[in-house]
Amino acid sequence: MKTFIKKAALIFVLMFIAAAQNAKAESTVYFFVDFKFWNSEYQFTLNGKKAFSLVPEGKVINKTAGTTMYNKVMRKVVFKNSDSYVVAVDCPSARGTYHAEMNLNLEDGETYYVIVNASLKRNFYIENLDEKDGAKLLKKALKDDKYTKNEDFVYNGK
Repeated sequence: MKTFIKKAALIFVLMFIAAAQNAKAESTVYFFVDFKFWNSEYQFTLNGKKAFSLVPEGKVINKTAGTTMYNKVMRKVVFKNSDSYVVAVDCPSARGTYHAEMNLNLEDGETYYVIVNASLKRNFYIENLDEKDGAKLLKKALKDDKYTKNEDFVYNGK
């Protein structure tokens, strides 16, 4: 009888370990559009499928001749499934649509920072920031009234 109890306990422990290894922790990604522009929405796709958007509405900084310029925007996105994603974003403009994409390889329980930006020196782009620069930008965006903070979003897709 003692042998049976020991074997049952061992099987239970092994099943618990296997279940724990299969359990996935979510990953957090902070997305930033870090420039002022005339777009009222930036649509993001993941692996070619429409996923979420960043909407800077409410932070109009300039209204001239019927055009509206919006401020910067950020959003926290929680990914339920850590995986590899192709993240793409388009920026329509009077000169055409700018497109940028990147690979985002998420690991369980990690935090990432992704910036979409454009400048005179560098055309429209998207890239992953390192931990230090990302945390610094997050802190700035949370305090700065030049950022629209979109509601947190949970992405359940794959």
